[in-house]
Amino acid sequence: MFLATEPGLCVTDSAGVILRVNGAFSRLHGRSEAELTGLPARALLEGGRIGIFSSGYLDLVAGVLGDRAELRFPIPGEPGRSLVAVASVMPGMSGGRFTVTTVTVDDERFAGSTGGFIGCDPGYSILAAAADGVVGSDQKGVIDRFDVGAERLFGYRSAEAVGANVALLMPESYAAQHDRYMVNAQSRAGLAEGERRRKLLGRRKDGSTFPVLLLVRARVPPEAPGFVAVVFHDGDHEMNRPSLEQTSARLHDALGSLQEGFLLCDARDRIVLANARMRALFSETADLIVPGRTFEELVRGCAARGFYQVPGHGHGHAQGYAPGIEGWIEWRLARRLQRPGRFEIDVAGGRRLEVRELDAAEGACLTVYDDITERHQREQKLREREAELSTAQRIAQLGGWRYDHRTRQISWSEEMFRLFGVEPEAFRLSAASIFACIHPEDRDRERVLRLLTARGRRTAVREGEFRIIRSCGEERVLWAESQRECDEDGVEVARFGVCQDITARKLDQLALIQAKEVAEAASRSKSQFLANMSHELRTPLNAIIGFSEMMASEVLGPMGNTRYRGYAEAILSSGSHLLDLINEVLDLAKIEAGRYELTEDWLNVTDALEDAVRLVGPRAAEKGAVITRLAGVAPQLLADRRALRQMLLNLLSNAVKFTPAGGQISLNALWNGDGLRLEVADTGCGIPADRIGDLAQPFVQVDTAMNRRHTGTGIGLYLTRSLIELHGGRLTIESHQGEPSGTTVSLAFPAERLRFPPG
Repeated sequence: MFLATEPGLCVTDSAGVILRVNGAFSRLHGRSEAELTGLPARALLEGGRIGIFSSGYLDLVAGVLGDRAELRFPIPGEPGRSLVAVASVMPGMSGGRFTVTTVTVDDERFAGSTGGFIGCDPGYSILAAAADGVVGSDQKGVIDRFDVGAERLFGYRSAEAVGANVALLMPESYAAQHDRYMVNAQSRAGLAEGERRRKLLGRRKDGSTFPVLLLVRARVPPEAPGFVAVVFHDGDHEMNRPSLEQTSARLHDALGSLQEGFLLCDARDRIVLANARMRALFSETADLIVPGRTFEELVRGCAARGFYQVPGHGHGHAQGYAPGIEGWIEWRLARRLQRPGRFEIDVAGGRRLEVRELDAAEGACLTVYDDITERHQREQKLREREAELSTAQRIAQLGGWRYDHRTRQISWSEEMFRLFGVEPEAFRLSAASIFACIHPEDRDRERVLRLLTARGRRTAVREGEFRIIRSCGEERVLWAESQRECDEDGVEVARFGVCQDITARKLDQLALIQAKEVAEAASRSKSQFLANMSHELRTPLNAIIGFSEMMASEVLGPMGNTRYRGYAEAILSSGSHLLDLINEVLDLAKIEAGRYELTEDWLNVTDALEDAVRLVGPRAAEKGAVITRLAGVAPQLLADRRALRQMLLNLLSNAVKFTPAGGQISLNALWNGDGLRLEVADTGCGIPADRIGDLAQPFVQVDTAMNRRHTGTGIGLYLTRSLIELHGGRLTIESHQGEPSGTTVSLAFPAERLRFPPG
């Protein structure tokens, strides 16, 4: 017969590992207590003496079926009798738990069967697993439960004890005292509030007595009214202390494996148990965590030592407590009574703890502390980054958004609401409300909605700009960019992106365009003015030059006085110089107006170089400088004859102007597969390195001792650079001062403008 009267008891931890079993449970499964302890619950179906349990039994023992669950297994060959397995889960310890399973016999033929024997009381079940015996009685003290341990302890068989008064188990003097105690306890409803501990003498069947410790409490529904007494042989209890300490050690090991601090207080809020992690978290005040001390005493002691980092007045007011440490203590104790779930406190060392207050059995309180300092710091940094991002978005007027294709939900950042000029509380985020904000004159308002919400079939990124009208009537221009968000299968599930207010940028662009148009108009007016003035000046100058040339040549006869001839020659020279300047200005006006047209032909480069030397040579000879042409026979060049002649004359004239007497000027032509390069080099004073880049600008002259002795408009090099660029080439300047000094100016023509005559 299974489990005659003693229930089988098993305690497992949160991982389903067996911590403790009693003898009845070990006999049921055919293994000793030592063999079962430490095994996973699945071992209960391996090699057991009976095969009536199913896999559901393992879930029951492991606490998977709920905080309180029951399974029944009919016993083969014994009609009306079943094994009843009841599991109760003790809550707490941040996901950690202990499951207490009782296995008893339920016999429908007898009201005294053991089904449900203390199975609904997890706390007593644990004690019973380590106790010497368990005795149950009704409200009148008549024994109705007597387990195998009690049989061994008192020497009575269960059949002899059941039905007798509990006075059978103690001397007469103690029996009378016990009756009075029970009457008083019931009248005070004391047993309903929790257990009562009593030390008295027990009496064996042979009449001998021995000291016992009773833990008595009232039975709770669905058990029949009455009492349960867990009995310890006081003497044996002392002798068997290593066994009890081993059981306690196993439980403490389980608690110690938790990452959270665990503090258990009884119904009077006195400390019962704290694990190692709790003491580590409260290391500065660990000596205050003493069994028997009230929780309020612990809080006040920690506060007196400065363990709690109480926020300032403003924060305290926001949290609902008065300023100062006393106000914080009152708030903390009030939170404990309210059992608010989770809240946070700051403690020494800059740490932050998460606190949970949980109700435990019999009015006890379980407090769990978790060090969330790192998490809090990460969250704080995340909040700071989010604040910085929000600020940056506000400065850049850049808002973020996301549209979920599955839920059709739209989410906006704070800046998006500011961009659209709406309040988050008053604006309902939907495609329709966004569509209503788009400027009605936008040609394709649906395009904007596609940009923000439509799935992308071909391109992952879409962008565009659109106009909106804010609720105040203000018109703004926004630019948006959206991108796909895909799941692991590559299916687009959402679209997210950014919007930026580019109104100011568009206004700046419009202002730049208008300014450019004004500048271009002014430039055209200037060029037209220069062209008109050049033509107006050239007409009288041509007459002056023509008549002065006739007078200097005395075409119509002698003028009489030779000085008049000198005057005429001076007039001719000045007029020719002035005409050259006017022609340069006219060419400049044409170039800037884009109206300078090249008349290109294949030219003999050698002839062009010799012609330039012939024209400038006399002027160089007057200064005592020598011009040398170094090139041999050069290839033919596709160019404008007048422009090429003007470029060479400008470069040679500048070289003559800045080369002192006795200086050397060379004109050279070099060509290869890259093109033709014409070089004019002189041994003049040189140009400062920081001024070389300015020389090819119009009306710019380098202020040196040399050029202060010469006149000029400063547009010669600019015209030369413009003319060579019209030919697809470039102008370069290399110069150095000191010893030796000199300047080399090069004209580079592209290779496609060269031709080598046959032979």
